[in-house]
Amino acid sequence: MPLGRSTTVAVAATLVAVLACAPALAKPGKLLGKGTDDGFPIAYARGLAKDPRALLVRIKASPGQPVEVLWQVTCRRGGKKAKVPSGEYTATSTKLKGLKKGTKRPDDCTVDVQAAYVTADVSGFIRIELYARPRR
Repeated sequence: MPLGRSTTVAVAATLVAVLACAPALAKPGKLLGKGTDDGFPIAYARGLAKDPRALLVRIKASPGQPVEVLWQVTCRRGGKKAKVPSGEYTATSTKLKGLKKGTKRPDDCTVDVQAAYVTADVSGFIRIELYARPRR
């Protein structure tokens, strides 16, 4: 059954909009910093974000064994004392993980992350990527 002209135009416009937005949706945000293990058993990365809406970390490991991740975020707002949330988790995939900022609408945040294989006898390559999504 053939589609009408207006339906065809609507479908084409939707496809163009989806394709135009795809690159923007693929990027997790602005890259703040990255770090690798450089032959050592621990990888470390640090980054500074201005006016972040969200802070994210991605861990890539080869071989794909569990990686223990320790993080700390220092955020300031105005002239007030910094809030410093921290935590740890075990990464088993390259999925992005959000980090707590500790305060709403901070002016700037420093992000520190370190990662190492959970099992000490595993050797490989660990990469940390830190991202920030800006406020709109």
